[in-house]
Amino acid sequence: MKSAKRLALQNILLLTTAALGLVIVVYAFDVWAFSVNYYLRTHIEFRNVLFVQGLSLVLVGLLFMLGRGGINRWTLYVAILGSAADALYGRKGPSPSEVFRRDLWRAQGFIRFGLALIIAGAVLLAIYFLFYKVW
Repeated sequence: MKSAKRLALQNILLLTTAALGLVIVVYAFDVWAFSVNYYLRTHIEFRNVLFVQGLSLVLVGLLFMLGRGGINRWTLYVAILGSAADALYGRKGPSPSEVFRRDLWRAQGFIRFGLALIIAGAVLLAIYFLFYKVW
């Protein structure tokens, strides 16, 4: 059995490697797009593109993390209907706490993907703020 510290370090290393790979791909695409397209070179600054892409990656990563928490749509639907039936009809149905207690939280692939996007966005924003003078 692997120790918990080793498993956590492996997960962190996997997330940062995926995020840095994504940053390299995005940065290489930006350099290629600016070298090929004349319109981009003349009308848009490269650093502004980095800022917008970094901010959008952070926001999309947050949306991926908020959208999936291990509680699926049908569990939430049953919990809402159970509490609505209890309020409207006075009948005792499954309460939200009973439904959520049965549905165990599991980390799913979207959580890890969202974390990788957030890390990649933070790195792009760091590149923007560190290497390009804003003032």
